[in-house]
Amino acid sequence: MRTIPITSAFYIDNGELRWAKRGQDQFCSTKACAKWNSRYAGKAAGSDDPVNGYSRVLLNGKSLMSHRVIWILTNGPIPNGMQIDHINGNRSDNRVGNLRIASHGENQLNTKIRKSNSSGIKGVSWRPLSKKWQARVSVNGKQESLGYFTTLAAAEVAAKAARDSSHGQFANHG
Repeated sequence: MRTIPITSAFYIDNGELRWAKRGQDQFCSTKACAKWNSRYAGKAAGSDDPVNGYSRVLLNGKSLMSHRVIWILTNGPIPNGMQIDHINGNRSDNRVGNLRIASHGENQLNTKIRKSNSSGIKGVSWRPLSKKWQARVSVNGKQESLGYFTTLAAAEVAAKAARDSSHGQFANHG
């Protein structure tokens, strides 16, 4: 079996990954290509993983993340050590305008509020001993305290300002 390159297997149509038509001399015989084209060509490629929400496609016996395929088709190879970040945090939104190159650390900054968060505000938690709200922000992979606040609103303002300042375009407030 020949290896089909990503650029020959797919195309993007209105932000959606689709199967490309195969030519008879390219990767299959006339009969096999006709059968494959009638079944798949032009149809949406991939399906959403119910566990993590990422869309995946199967090509050459390998499972590929659809957002990575779309990036490669649009921008070329992904540099070593880099990831593709969904700007709006929606793992199934693979529009080209919603994707950007990011380091692992930058990608981690663009996370949603944790389900276990009890304050409802990212980076803010109640400290029973001091009876105050503590605001924290991640800087270079380490949590830094921004101080203790008597009101939730004050802690929220501090956390958001620190995220905007230290996380830049990857700041995500929840």
